Amino acid sequence: MFEIVEKRELAENIYLTRVKAPRIANSAKPGQFVIVRVKEGGERIPLTIADYDVEAGTVTIVTQTIGMSTRKICALEVGEYLADFANNTLPKLRRYYKEFYEFLIKSYPNIDSCIERLYLYMKCLDL
Repeated sequence: MFEIVEKRELAENIYLTRVKAPRIANSAKPGQFVIVRVKEGGERIPLTIADYDVEAGTVTIVTQTIGMSTRKICALEVGEYLADFANNTLPKLRRYYKEFYEFLIKSYPNIDSCIERLYLYMKCLDL
């Protein structure tokens, strides 16, 4: 659950929402998206990260009330929670695959076929 710590109406039907999400704020980059769900089982909506503050551990999104899900997001008030607020973790996964590959080479020199398969898999993912 991700707490809404600030909400402001910027214009009619357009809201700025600041969400407490320290891990996302720490890894956020310009142009990235977050996937937002208001409640469990709800629609997953990609929204652009408008701003982030690593020290405060917050991420800011700007949402226009267009459909049902964006209306639900904009209806939430400070102190209420979003069920999901996640960003793209692929860059982190790439780093872990590389670390795992290096670990296998150092620890198990006799598993060449496994290493070869992992190498080919990483190559397919452009790691």
